[in-house]
Amino acid sequence: MAGQGKQETIDRIKEAFWSLYEHKPLSDITVKQITNVADFNRGTFYLYFDNIRQVLDQIEDDLIEDMVGDRDANSMLSFLLVQRPLDEELEGLSSIFFEHQRHLVVLFGDNGDPAFSRKLKEAIKAKLSPEVQRMSDCDPAAVDLALEYILSGEFGLLTKLFTNPGELDADSLKDTLNLIQVVTTAMAF
Repeated sequence: MAGQGKQETIDRIKEAFWSLYEHKPLSDITVKQITNVADFNRGTFYLYFDNIRQVLDQIEDDLIEDMVGDRDANSMLSFLLVQRPLDEELEGLSSIFFEHQRHLVVLFGDNGDPAFSRKLKEAIKAKLSPEVQRMSDCDPAAVDLALEYILSGEFGLLTKLFTNPGELDADSLKDTLNLIQVVTTAMAF
């Protein structure tokens, strides 16, 4: 451990935590288990984190920053808001899924953190709201509600996909997205 950098130590603690969190709920994970996996003593954990929840929060914040932070708002607009071809929508969903699959499967799963969906949704809404506001010239409250509706549906779909991998193949997903587009277009007033 001599000469090991601060960031490397933090990364090892986060990786040790994640290797446990992939298989058990947060409430069943202890600092001792994390430090045993990371091969550190408990004191090293407390140099960087106050508690286990803080480790999860940092992982989630890093993930959200990576998924939303530098992405262009236009590339994030839902196919429900713009007439983007479904193959582009599928490509976008697939790239985000595969890039972050290890974390998203757990966070959207049964033992995942419900707060993660809310934090991710709020980050996406903050990124998209100005663009949707500009496109629609609607009241900010209406934009917020519309984005809440759309993102809730998309997160529901993603949760289903992440918690039941293999249930929907690419063709089934394309059919699903086509049906959603048809239904929402037909329901537009």
